[in-house]
Amino acid sequence: MKKLNRKGFTLIELLAVIVILAIILVIAVPSVLNIQADAKRGTAADEAILALKGYEMCVSAEETPSSCNTPTGLADYYDNADGLKTMTMGTTDTDKITAFTYSTNANYCVKYTGSEVSSTELRGLIRDASNADTTEVKITSGACS
Repeated sequence: MKKLNRKGFTLIELLAVIVILAIILVIAVPSVLNIQADAKRGTAADEAILALKGYEMCVSAEETPSSCNTPTGLADYYDNADGLKTMTMGTTDTDKITAFTYSTNANYCVKYTGSEVSSTELRGLIRDASNADTTEVKITSGACS
């Protein structure tokens, strides 16, 4: 009797492995991409919140909100003050904010337009928008327009 010496895999076994790997990739890749996008949105929101905290420190030190709503005025209180594009103060109460635009280093734009809110309230609105845009706050990929 002759002994068969089988080495390797059959074509069916190789195809089965390839199909299983393809199914895993189809499921895993979109999930990983969504996780990355969510992380970038969260980072953009965190940067904008830090800018608002720097603004609050500036206001408490300078006691004039209008001197703190520009990158130059904010520079002593927040390292990435250049990201601040616009901050419009309220008309009835200059301690309130009606518009806020912040551009992150990761090329994301955080934009608020709405009623007059304090910087603390705006931080909460931005935190809420870190997962999904709200009516007042939008976090978008790309440069601020």
